[in-house]
Amino acid sequence: MNKSLSNCKGRKNDILYTPKELAILCINSTPIIKTDTLFDPFYGEGVFYNNFPTENKKHYTEISMGLDFFDFDLQVDWVLSNPPFSILNKVLEKCFKICNKGFGFIILSTALSTKRLKMIKEAGFNLTHIAVLEVKSWFGFPCLWVIFEKCDNDLLCFEPQKF
Repeated sequence: MNKSLSNCKGRKNDILYTPKELAILCINSTPIIKTDTLFDPFYGEGVFYNNFPTENKKHYTEISMGLDFFDFDLQVDWVLSNPPFSILNKVLEKCFKICNKGFGFIILSTALSTKRLKMIKEAGFNLTHIAVLEVKSWFGFPCLWVIFEKCDNDLLCFEPQKF
């Protein structure tokens, strides 16, 4: 897979713009404090970035503006966005490297596979928030808003149960 996002921008199922009200709900459910640096890697129409709290330092990237997420190399506290579903693992791997506190994403409900949750746990993050979303304009795809936070105590981290 190419490192750049430019190879997925033509995939129609990866371009689902987030309604403003949903972005605000997602932002408000994230434990952001005034000194946190926020990052929206998939700006789209700006509904996350433009609704981040005004007192916070913030960044964005958007491939259609020539700003590729995979070229972004600053450390941030939170990454909040609606990522392209087809490259979610690559997006997560990048977040593991740049997030000081955590990340929140709108994802398909099927994205929380045991394999992916194990990958997230091994990177030191814990699932701390999950909300089921119904966005009528998204063709009825069952979606989730999930927040993963850095986890220092292994006892607090999510562990899939095996049966």
